[in-house]
Amino acid sequence: MKKSFRFVGCIYVLTLVLYACSNHQPTTATTAESAAPLPLITTGVALEPDLADADSIAVLFYTNPFTADKEQYTRFYTSYTTGSDTVLALLKQNMAQPFTEDSLRDCRSEGKMFVYNNGKVAQTIYFTTQSAQCTHLYFINTGRYYYFPFQAALQQRLAVLKALAK
Repeated sequence: MKKSFRFVGCIYVLTLVLYACSNHQPTTATTAESAAPLPLITTGVALEPDLADADSIAVLFYTNPFTADKEQYTRFYTSYTTGSDTVLALLKQNMAQPFTEDSLRDCRSEGKMFVYNNGKVAQTIYFTTQSAQCTHLYFINTGRYYYFPFQAALQQRLAVLKALAK
């Protein structure tokens, strides 16, 4: 019995040694593929490519965004919808800017934009100019918040559209 146990043990050890000594190098194709860097996503358009091809937009302006009632301020709004307004071009320019990924900031939104591509919502973008610390655009992607500087030209165009909204 001891001889058979030694024999099986020797076979086991020999198998381990042979396996460890075998050459398990990846192929050159795998090495070349893994060496190629992944593209760095730093802009809203890179993160949400449908924004670049957006064809229309609906902007909702909350009637009283800074009321004390945090649960109801988004229920009352006016809106402006367009497929040809310059606000869409300005928004695309703004979304081509770098973003900051952050947790939800303690800033109240003044409204939101439903950005459409071929009849489907490509993204919902929120905006605010509540204070110096709370002047930004943001959207949510896979549960994360992406914040963008709010360019002055887009702010000015939204102010014009707010007066036209019904």
